[in-house]
Amino acid sequence: MIDRNEIDRMSEDLQVHTSHVQRDYVHGWILSLLYSNSPLSNTLILKGGTALRKGYFEKSRYSRDVDFTTSSRIDEESLGRELNSICNAITERCGVIFDTTKTRVEKKKRADKDKNISEARLYFSDFYGKPSEIVLAVRLDVTQFDRLYLPVQERNIIHPYSDHEACSAPIKCVQLEEILASKMRCLLQRKHIADLFDLVYATIISPEIEIDRRAIISTFYKITIFGRSPSVVKGLFIDLPLEAFSRFWGKYIACPIATFFDFESAKTSFLGLVNALIPEPATHNYSRTFFPSVLRNPILAAADSMTMLKLKYDNIERLVEPYELAFKIRKDRVAREYFYAYDTTGGRSSGPGIKVFVPGKVQSIENTDEEFEPRLPMEISKAGGAEIVSRFEGRRGPRSFFPKSPARKPHRQSGTSWGDFGYAVQYKIQCPYCGKQFKRKRFGDTKLNPHKDKYGNRCYGTIGYPA
Repeated sequence: MIDRNEIDRMSEDLQVHTSHVQRDYVHGWILSLLYSNSPLSNTLILKGGTALRKGYFEKSRYSRDVDFTTSSRIDEESLGRELNSICNAITERCGVIFDTTKTRVEKKKRADKDKNISEARLYFSDFYGKPSEIVLAVRLDVTQFDRLYLPVQERNIIHPYSDHEACSAPIKCVQLEEILASKMRCLLQRKHIADLFDLVYATIISPEIEIDRRAIISTFYKITIFGRSPSVVKGLFIDLPLEAFSRFWGKYIACPIATFFDFESAKTSFLGLVNALIPEPATHNYSRTFFPSVLRNPILAAADSMTMLKLKYDNIERLVEPYELAFKIRKDRVAREYFYAYDTTGGRSSGPGIKVFVPGKVQSIENTDEEFEPRLPMEISKAGGAEIVSRFEGRRGPRSFFPKSPARKPHRQSGTSWGDFGYAVQYKIQCPYCGKQFKRKRFGDTKLNPHKDKYGNRCYGTIGYPA
């Protein structure tokens, strides 16, 4: 196992938090042993942000999740046994200590029940503190019965640490062009800053790998419903409310400082890429098969702010919580986009519950200020998580700062920190495991109270760091 000095040195050189370095190191060992010493190697294909970092680009952003795809079924019990076996082997090989009694594998809850995803949590001890003080976690998602459109690639694992020779192994990855096509699809259906960053970094910023752009767009058409409508999808891309990313860009991306690029560069590069991939002129047509921008963008905004939508659907007014957008092709080959939401008011005959809405029956959508507590993971809004920590100074994270728009207090309250101009200052700390942030009145108060992650499960984080 690498020592603390190596972690600190890499953390300082790259200007990322030590938790990202530790988790990335563990990701490498998990992938190495999974593909060299486990029957899971026959079925699991690495995809997503971790595939970019561990299979293609050494200096790309850090990803908290390890996502796999498989064309077959894997039951949760067998998956849990294999993962625990891998954890035990890692402990023997490099000394990382896992608490396999806490390993959890379960079917992921989501609004779209047609998608079968197993979600696993693996817990390991922080490389610094006592095992009882800080426990970090790795989350693995396995999408079952999935389909790939380009050949699977075998890549040498990227493990930029002193024990790279011991960790060396070929890994199976989704082809780069298909990963990027998926990022394009995701930009249409969720507000996840990492999707934009990954797409721009791989296609524009990094010259390391030659990319077949024709393969990107042809695969994109296959995994969406726009194969015959390039002008339409170009209009959707141009209309995306990308400006909403700008205020979070430097905060939600965790990557080496040399890799980081500003939001305006990302936006300009993305629109240039869209024009290059889709030379046809953009159109902005209404359709009964997909959600046009006038309906799509309010859905994305509501998910981002966790606020309800007023939805007039099939002549009935509803108040709904947005959860998911999905492209699907039915057995009769009819292709359509679907909107999954929790209807709090009910329809003509059914009561409240998760409903599926199609574009052709949506008469109007209106944003509200009414907030809600998510009942399920919000696939439309995934900007949070580990990416919330970006660059920092020193191991303890960024220096304290004043909120941009602090609320003025009419009376001073005891126990509250006050700035020079009479503003109450609140500090934020973040759990290194679940990514949740908590307000503190005193800088340096990093102890975490018992809390749950965003899925309602108990989180084992006990010590936070300044966010």
